[in-house]
Parts: sequence; structure tokens; C-alpha cells
Amino acid sequence: MAESVLNNRRRLLPASCLLTGQYGLDDVYIGVPCILGSNGVEQIFELELSDDELNSLQTSGNFYKSQLADVLKYD
Repeated sequence: MAESVLNNRRRLLPASCLLTGQYGLDDVYIGVPCILGSNGVEQIFELELSDDELNSLQTSGNFYKSQLADVLKYD
């Protein structure tokens, strides 16, 4: 990852990225395939998922968001 950023390799790597509508999720970081270069995450790839896989990912992402919101209430 560091080499990809420092040397602008623009490599396809799995990384935790802020989703902004990808996979039907917003404002949550999830590990997804992305192009990583000197500008950080340059592109997020949306894999073709089955309905069950997409539902599972969305359930996990939304659960994570709700847990984080609960933690931040007590900050």
C-alpha cells in the first residue's frame, strides 16, 4: 500500500474505503477493491454480488454504522 501511494503505482488493492453510494452504502468505511495511488483512493470498484452477498454486506455496513454512532454518543 505504501509503495502504491509513495510511487504512484495506481495498483488495484483491497482497502478500507469511505463508501459514498457504492454497494448501496454511505458514510461507512468497508474493505473493497480500489485503485490506490499518490492521491490515495482514486477509484472504488463495485464487484458484481449476488443478492445474498449484497444484503450481507449492507447489513454489516449498517450494523457497523449504528455501533459507531452509539460509541460517538458517549464521546
